[in-house]
Amino acid sequence: MESNSNWGGKRPGSGRKSYTKMKNDVKVRLSDQSKDLLDEYVDGLGISRSQLVDLLLFKYLDPYNKDFIFCSQCKRPQLFVPAVNLPEGESDCICSHCGAEFKAEF
Repeated sequence: MESNSNWGGKRPGSGRKSYTKMKNDVKVRLSDQSKDLLDEYVDGLGISRSQLVDLLLFKYLDPYNKDFIFCSQCKRPQLFVPAVNLPEGESDCICSHCGAEFKAEF
């Protein structure tokens, strides 16, 4: 019986390919309603959950989004306006990160 010297051992290009684009695994718990909504959009758009979450984060969590109040010095988010019931107006604020005092309008 003849043996083939190319059999066995490590072969170039063999094995599972690594996914290098997204290196950070994050585990997040969602309500059933949120998971269903996420799956609905993923199925409709034909993209992965990770891609959709990544797109939503970059689109929604930006410093020009009026749903958030940002510190005027360090630019970190301080308040998510839809989560609190505030009347229209302005308020004196103190940044929880850098301690800067600033006025916030909502």
